[in-house]
Amino acid sequence: MSCVNFTNEEPWILIENISYFWYDYVAFVLIVIAIVGNSFVILIQSRLGGARVGGKSANRLIIGLAVADLLTAFFYIPLPEYVNVPPTTAGEFYCRVIEPKSLAWVCFMASVYTLTTISIERYLAIAYPYSYRTWAKHGYEKFAFSLIWLAAVLINLFTFLFGDMDECGRCLFNFPSLRSRKVFGVFLFIFEYFGPLCIMSYTNLQSILKLRQYSLGLHVASKATLSQDAQAIHRRLTTMFTVIFVTFFVLWTPDQICFLVYNLGVLSDNFTKTVAYKVLVKAAFVNACTMNPFIYSVWVPSFRRQATAYLTCRGIGNIYLTDTDTR
Repeated sequence: MSCVNFTNEEPWILIENISYFWYDYVAFVLIVIAIVGNSFVILIQSRLGGARVGGKSANRLIIGLAVADLLTAFFYIPLPEYVNVPPTTAGEFYCRVIEPKSLAWVCFMASVYTLTTISIERYLAIAYPYSYRTWAKHGYEKFAFSLIWLAAVLINLFTFLFGDMDECGRCLFNFPSLRSRKVFGVFLFIFEYFGPLCIMSYTNLQSILKLRQYSLGLHVASKATLSQDAQAIHRRLTTMFTVIFVTFFVLWTPDQICFLVYNLGVLSDNFTKTVAYKVLVKAAFVNACTMNPFIYSVWVPSFRRQATAYLTCRGIGNIYLTDTDTR
């Protein structure tokens, strides 16, 4: 078929004889695990948190993180790939949204920003307990979620702006110049990775230091506003979210560094089509939204018990996620 003669009436041409590799099958299994696992988190947290304490800030943020991870996994499900699409509205939508998995990226960034918000929330709850309790009563989570998803959409608008197709009906990205591509790469690196990383690193470290100071009795005045039970709850949550942060860092760093170097022009234009890049993206996408339910199960006994009760059809009790028992 000639590119010159490719018109609106031409059919969509599927890529035939697609080769699947081991990482594709692993990714598919992890997608299923992510969908099931995060669905359990949403179900259990909605019942436990809401029934016992009316839905505390931490509980709502956990649910928000699970929703973002669930949607990330859902939109990352492999779809039919086309080598050529007609220059129609449907073709434009495919090249700007479906082919680059824009919706999965939006949801993944919402997950990153929700995790960042959780780190900030943990720090404020530990360092400024009295002010935090007063501030949290106003239901700031709705406002936070609005900003999180708005930012996630805005940062991924580049797929709509630069997504295009050539005369053959093949999807591609068109940057106005090499300089604009470099600026775009640095922008994404800062707002997708480096900025959230710095915020989470600082707040998690400060939370751990504050908890250590409380345990040593170095802040008597502050300790009066943070009971030992509250300290135990905060310590468990801080440990759990620190592990989630470390997982995020390990899985997300290689992809982001390589993508930055690629946009700076150091790597070849074909890098995004290599096996190495595909493995890095799948690791960042799928494992990040798969690990959290397992981390909840390890660090939170009540979640583990309730998940087991649900799987064995014994019902869901009214035990809040952050109870302090260690069984």
